[in-house]
Amino acid sequence: MKFLAIDTSGKEVLVVARNEDACSIVEIMPEINVSTSAMGAISQALADVSLTPAALEMIAAVVGPGSFTGLRIGVSVANGIAYALSCRLLAVMAVDVLLLGRAEECVALIPSRVGCCYSKQGAVCGELTPEEISLIADSVGLVAPATHVLSRAQYAANLDKYCVLHFEESTTQALEPVYLKKSQAERLRHD
Repeated sequence: MKFLAIDTSGKEVLVVARNEDACSIVEIMPEINVSTSAMGAISQALADVSLTPAALEMIAAVVGPGSFTGLRIGVSVANGIAYALSCRLLAVMAVDVLLLGRAEECVALIPSRVGCCYSKQGAVCGELTPEEISLIADSVGLVAPATHVLSRAQYAANLDKYCVLHFEESTTQALEPVYLKKSQAERLRHD
């Protein structure tokens, strides 16, 4: 199993490369240019596991929820690489990565940049207290009711595991970002 997983949905660029039993996780905090940072992280992750782009069987990308621009960049990079290499694609929802291996009654919460959170259902949670929001504001996410905050390392390991478990579900269909609301330009155009 040889794949690349890209997550540009949050503040950091996260790339996971798997070459059979070898796995590399590269995380970069971009100063300005997410796309340049993503390509550098991809190159580093592939080199870490001695994998060439031509050997990839699948490209996975987090398609939502998350940063509007970040999602567009990650999905575009994944689609472009997969198209160039004729390999399969896997759409990944960040909340599913958070919930991997958790009980059914858990809810995944991911901090947004506007003081709210995304939940497993994809709705904005308005019932969190300011203390709860600040608890997860600088983390990857929270799985409630256990109030377990996932570190980036745990999230990255879950992303790798999710891709392994769902490898057979990959497709040749281009990925589309999953936005929870329209962009400001789209809202203005339709109003």
